[in-house]
Amino acid sequence: VQLVVYLISVESASPTVEGLRSYLAQALPDYMIPALFVFLDAFPLTSNGKVDRSALPRPDRSHFTPSSTHVAPRSSIEKSLVEIWSEVLGIERIGITDNFFELGGDSILTIQAISRAKQAGLSLAIHQVFAHPTIAELAQFVDAVRLNSNDQSEVTGVVPLTPIQHWFFEQRFVAQHHWNMAMLLEVQPNVRDSHLREAVRHLLVHHDMLRARFEETESEPGWQQRITPFDGDIPFEAFDLSLRAKEEQDAMVCEKSMELQASLDLQNGPLIRFAYFHCGVEQPARLLIIAHHLVIDGVSWRIILEDLQVSCEQLAKKQEVQLPPKSTSFQDWSHQLTKHSRTDSVQQHFGYWRMQNRETLSCLPVDFEGDETRNSMASACTVSSSLSELETRSVLYDLPKRFHARIDELLLYALTQSYSNWTHQSSLLLHLEGHGREDLPEGFDVSRTVGWFTTMYPVRLDWDAAHGVTKTLKQIKQQLREIPQRGISHGLLRYLNQETSSDLGCLQQPEVSFNYLGQFDQGVQCSYFSPLESEIGLTTDSESRRYHVLDILGVVRGKCLHLNWMYSSNIHRESTIQQLADGFVNSLRSLIARAESDPDASSSYVPSDFPLSRLDQSQLDRLIEKKSAGVSHES
Repeated sequence: VQLVVYLISVESASPTVEGLRSYLAQALPDYMIPALFVFLDAFPLTSNGKVDRSALPRPDRSHFTPSSTHVAPRSSIEKSLVEIWSEVLGIERIGITDNFFELGGDSILTIQAISRAKQAGLSLAIHQVFAHPTIAELAQFVDAVRLNSNDQSEVTGVVPLTPIQHWFFEQRFVAQHHWNMAMLLEVQPNVRDSHLREAVRHLLVHHDMLRARFEETESEPGWQQRITPFDGDIPFEAFDLSLRAKEEQDAMVCEKSMELQASLDLQNGPLIRFAYFHCGVEQPARLLIIAHHLVIDGVSWRIILEDLQVSCEQLAKKQEVQLPPKSTSFQDWSHQLTKHSRTDSVQQHFGYWRMQNRETLSCLPVDFEGDETRNSMASACTVSSSLSELETRSVLYDLPKRFHARIDELLLYALTQSYSNWTHQSSLLLHLEGHGREDLPEGFDVSRTVGWFTTMYPVRLDWDAAHGVTKTLKQIKQQLREIPQRGISHGLLRYLNQETSSDLGCLQQPEVSFNYLGQFDQGVQCSYFSPLESEIGLTTDSESRRYHVLDILGVVRGKCLHLNWMYSSNIHRESTIQQLADGFVNSLRSLIARAESDPDASSSYVPSDFPLSRLDQSQLDRLIEKKSAGVSHES
């Protein structure tokens, strides 16, 4: 929730937002200074001559003014970073003292910002953005880079399996060829199917992993990955449904989607397919994209959609297709991961990962007993929950400031509270998923590389049920910030290091997974295509076994936070999962209400907010108490 001011100017020139803020700051405390200023030519009026509040325009992100004091860029680097942040975050006016994560930034949007910076000739690393989240701080660490410094030639040959690919083959799914990611898109009328087909050809030439093949061997690790040369085949089909009624079109799209979902071939390819459905002049065309998860992840979707649009735009203008330069190849990245897994900097984290399973925790309570075969994809169901647009804005922009917390930390706090109400337990072992495109010492850049980079790592969260909201949130924050290298070292030690692999492999495995995909609308700079919520068949074979008992997926789409809670109807009733999902949403709403009633953020600090202070939580709390009491303290 944010304070919004609607105003009209009686002067010939409207006052600046900065000027209004400065004027109000003379009489109001910070928390009473409006976050949004919306200028109008006139107020909408009712028939009685009163202001019609319902007719006031809804404020959007273009009205958002991040900080109370706007500081303009002072150098060319700062100016470039301001432009990049504005583009990635969708906020028009950003100052160099504004915090990237308090503006709604997350780890995936960080990758987008790094990619844009690289294209502008600026070198940034993920850990630098996390450590220095304002442009004023970050600009000091930015280096100029030589554009197109990565090899732009076609990549072919053997590629070592990455940790997440090792995990996939370890599961021995019933139908390994049918484990996909898929998306159905509405296509704007100005996009021709011939241009789409040619754009797909450029995608396959440009992005090496879209030409990957997998072959089972008798030697370890059992499967070999190889990138093949482009053979000229374009996995693009067009279907004319223009003479069919709307209902029949929907049914035929679903039928063809189900067929294509099961058509990928690990050994012979292709591992990605495109299907274009022409639906006549009255209905927009649709584009189905299906890709095997072995070659794509959430960040890759953003790259592919952007490049698809760029190609179509250039083809429409009869220009030569030139896609943004490739970053480090998946092949080079995979080789480097294997080397990195044996370094001391990674092996020193072995003790931390063992401690996540320091004692066996109780299994999730179930509604129906049975053996492990019951948890099949055929029994998979989903409960969906969401926040309103206004509530989502609070989670993205208000709560991070109030509680000095990242969005994923706030979401996991809400999960622990809902879980505690369900199980009456105060410990949770879960798998967290991350984008996996972390910084390696060698400085590789994979911000525009297509492939499956996902990290999946176990984290045990403990909290004291007797503590209040603030103390519990601080516990969750601190534990999450202690995760080494944002989880990537677990997969390296579990799958790529022979000395530690077996020890980590025999530990208790989490029954719950959590994955926050970030703001999908902001991550995709695409106006030609928009996602459709339509039935497109199972992305995974129905006979396959589900790995987790409960999978939680969060994403911001259409300006609203959506959570999907995936479970097995053979294990849980829908009402059980619905209650868990409702508890999660209620916990977030409680945080929003608390932020409104008590805007003081100082009580939410944890030691990791001050990494150079060397204070523990009790010392930090005492320091804050003295400051609040007006007692001077010299440190």
